[in-house]
Amino acid sequence: MEIIPGPEISYDPKTTLFIVSCTKSKIWNEDKNAPPYVPARHAYRGKDFLRFLRWFEENQMESRGFKWLILSAKYGYIEPWHPIGKYDVCFDDENSGPISDQTLYSQVMKQRRFEDTVYLYLKNFNKVVCFCGKTYLQKVRRSFRDTNAEIVNGYTHPEFRKILQNR
Repeated sequence: MEIIPGPEISYDPKTTLFIVSCTKSKIWNEDKNAPPYVPARHAYRGKDFLRFLRWFEENQMESRGFKWLILSAKYGYIEPWHPIGKYDVCFDDENSGPISDQTLYSQVMKQRRFEDTVYLYLKNFNKVVCFCGKTYLQKVRRSFRDTNAEIVNGYTHPEFRKILQNR
C-alpha cells in the first residue's frame, strides 16, 4: 500500500484505477492548427480535467504505478496516450451518438489494458476513483456493476476535494 500525498488514506497502485471524464473543450477549440489526432491526455482542455492531470503529474502517480483512464462519451474507456480526433459527443445528448452502456460494460468485463506493465482487466481493479460529473459517474457505476470494485467519487471525497480545490 502507498499513501498518496495529501489524502490520509492508503491506495494500492496495483488495485486502484483513476477515471476522469472527457470534456467538451478540446485542443481543437484552442488551436486551429492542432494535428487531426492527439493523445487523449493532451486533447481535453476542460478546467477540471486539467486540474486532475496537474495533480496526477505533480505527484508522479504514473511512475508510482497508478493507472488512469479517460471516460469518453465517444470512445468509452481510453488510455491517456490513445490518439483521438476532434468530436462532439456527450452522454446527455442521445442524438450525438454516445457509446452505449452495454459497450462500456463489455470494456470493463472483457478488455485488457495497460500493456506497458502487464495487461490488466478493468474488472480486476478493487477501487475506482472517479473524477466525473453525475452522468459519467453513473456510467462508471453501471459498467463496473458486476465487479467487486468500490467506486469512489473523487469530487465529493473530502481528501480529494481539498487537493483539487487548491489547484
